[in-house]
Amino acid sequence: MPEASAIEIQDSTLKWVMSFGDGVAVSVTAYIHHPPRPSGPEGGSFWLEDFYFEFRKGQVRGGTPRGAFRIASGQLEVRGERYANLIPLPFRKRGYARLELLGSNRKKIVIEGMDVLIIPKKDVRLEEFTGVSEKVH
Repeated sequence: MPEASAIEIQDSTLKWVMSFGDGVAVSVTAYIHHPPRPSGPEGGSFWLEDFYFEFRKGQVRGGTPRGAFRIASGQLEVRGERYANLIPLPFRKRGYARLELLGSNRKKIVIEGMDVLIIPKKDVRLEEFTGVSEKVH
């Protein structure tokens, strides 16, 4: 479980890609990992949440999907710093940014631009994960 809240790109769904002005916006439904509270039990919780990734001066490579695009894996790189499958929240970085998504159908979509901002839209709590306390014999 991450120490801070984080988006899990793997097993997420790319809902749409849209150009606006000189930018590109991407809508992703993803799992978010929330760490346990300091006073709470070990583990944490998982939520399903919609996010918008916004890139200034953005462009899309690999085409835009028709309909939902199931993401098998992905990574976000900003100014040489790489986040593979887990992206910490909140997230707002300046500089060259590249989001690379590999679909379950093996198709790759790449969004590049300057600066990236990740904005949560709504969330749905899935489960509380309290860790494992059983002993194995």
